[in-house]
Amino acid sequence: MLQKAEKDNGWLQRNFERVREEHPNKFIAIDDEKVIAEGSGSSEVIEKVEKMGKNPSNMLIEFIPEKGLILIL
Repeated sequence: MLQKAEKDNGWLQRNFERVREEHPNKFIAIDDEKVIAEGSGSSEVIEKVEKMGKNPSNMLIEFIPEKGLILIL
């Protein structure tokens, strides 16, 4: 499972600009190096993933900020 997470995270890193253009200010779920769900909140994405019959804890779920947005954590 760790290898899968590393693979999906690497894919996101390599494709971040394209993903940001397609999903600005959205939460996304990535499974097997592709975006499978998006939503305004993480709970919305989790619900969509579960409706697909998949386990959201087995995939990468990330917030994708729009270009120029700075997040202070």
